[in-house]
Amino acid sequence: MGYRGNHHMPMPEKTQEIMRRIVDTSNVDILLFNAPIERDRDRRMISRCHKHKCKPNLLMLLVTEGGNPDAAYRIARCLQDRYEKFTCFVSGYCKSAGTLLLLGANELVFSEHGEIGPLDIQLAKKDELWESESGLTVMTAMSSLHENAQEAFDHFFISVSSRSGGRITVRTASEIAAKLTQALYSPISGQIDPIHMGEVYRSMAIAREYGKRLMQKSKNFNNETLNELISNYPSHGFVIDKEEASEKFRNVRFCTEDEGALVAELGDLAQIALDRPIIKYLSDDIETQVSNDARAKQAEAILEQPGTAGLATPTEGNIPTNGQAGTPGVAAAGG
Repeated sequence: MGYRGNHHMPMPEKTQEIMRRIVDTSNVDILLFNAPIERDRDRRMISRCHKHKCKPNLLMLLVTEGGNPDAAYRIARCLQDRYEKFTCFVSGYCKSAGTLLLLGANELVFSEHGEIGPLDIQLAKKDELWESESGLTVMTAMSSLHENAQEAFDHFFISVSSRSGGRITVRTASEIAAKLTQALYSPISGQIDPIHMGEVYRSMAIAREYGKRLMQKSKNFNNETLNELISNYPSHGFVIDKEEASEKFRNVRFCTEDEGALVAELGDLAQIALDRPIIKYLSDDIETQVSNDARAKQAEAILEQPGTAGLATPTEGNIPTNGQAGTPGVAAAGG
């Protein structure tokens, strides 16, 4: 059954065996990050990372709807500094600030469910307390307004020139076309808030500058890719799959058989952004189980010694008299 979205249950042996093979093959920590990327969460993540006894490499399963670009940058920087190789496993839905975070990775891995999105920063929606809007929405609206106004001017200019039979000069025709276009689009452009536009451009500049800094260590993309992720997509949720990502990033691959099996075992935890966040070093469960198994074997060996069956000795404080080894902490191994 696998975890299947219940990360409080002990990790099944099959899941542990899959992770053990991944860890042994690539010498990696396996980190699951399924949560919004928010301030304070970055602080907790950095503290956890620095207290953790790290292997040289990291495989991070990243599932998120996005969040705060400052927090995404801080987490990415921490993982770059902590690990020799940072691999981001796009196992499911990963958008917005999640795309910024994965710019710090040396390698991207996609499952069949994996998708990323544009580097789109969410902004507080004007006059709405709890709602947000995509910066791309504002930019798309401005681009559309510009294109339509240009088309209207061209239409008016050609129409006036051709219908006059050459009696109206080019200068006069352009003045007429400009006035008609202005009359048509002034009510629309008059609703544009310059302060809000400034916020949009500032948020895009933040994403660009953070991306440049992460690029210096990840070396997995270039400035052209960064600019495309910021401005070349029409919507926040636009799907960038493995094939398209391969055209933009240097190191992209499809998941191995074991990595795909791990995603299948984890279920929704590795594919869908959940309401209840989970950030967990999954590979720690392997170490916990190994320690528990070792204690159980040691206790079993003591019980098998002549004259000790069913007896508790000072070195057997956690061994019940029924002959079964106590293994405290097993129930919490997957917590």
